[in-house]
Amino acid sequence: MLILYVLAALLAAVLIAFFVMRARSRRAQQAGSPPGTDASGPINARADLPGAASRKEEADATMVYKRASRTAAAAAPLKREGASPGVLTGARLVGLSGHHKGHHFPVGATGLAVGRSGSCDIVLVDERVSSHHAWIGMVNGKAMLRDLKSTNGTFLNTQTRVSVGETELRPGDTIFFGGHQGDQFRFLAD
Repeated sequence: MLILYVLAALLAAVLIAFFVMRARSRRAQQAGSPPGTDASGPINARADLPGAASRKEEADATMVYKRASRTAAAAAPLKREGASPGVLTGARLVGLSGHHKGHHFPVGATGLAVGRSGSCDIVLVDERVSSHHAWIGMVNGKAMLRDLKSTNGTFLNTQTRVSVGETELRPGDTIFFGGHQGDQFRFLAD
């Protein structure tokens, strides 16, 4: 008889835990929180790094994205208004914020490598940026942005949830490496 009471108590505890988790999940969905977050905001996977405590208080902190596998499908191209600009000349990136604010980086024949590594053309000092994060260059007369399988993604304009895999750049596009809280760059062309 005692065994039945113990089993009933365990079953009740499991059911209560299930319904509590389900209620939290629904509240997070109603609040518009994406998967991988709780009601208090994005999960900070790098909480052990210096300065992480101050970032935890940021309501709009960058979310950490992790790829499911190396063979993940490429992201769908973004649909933006306007026609393709054709052949671009004078393509360059201009720093809008951070350490590179006001600096111009011309997109040469080999393109620009962006990342934390000292071998990159644009070196970013942001822990959310991968060592070889992205590449920007000309392909068949069109400016292209390629994410190099970075951990936290490369974002274009107001697209905040889906990292680009490869997309054509248009003059005036704003690029974010590792999230929308880091250094911002504007793509310009003549």
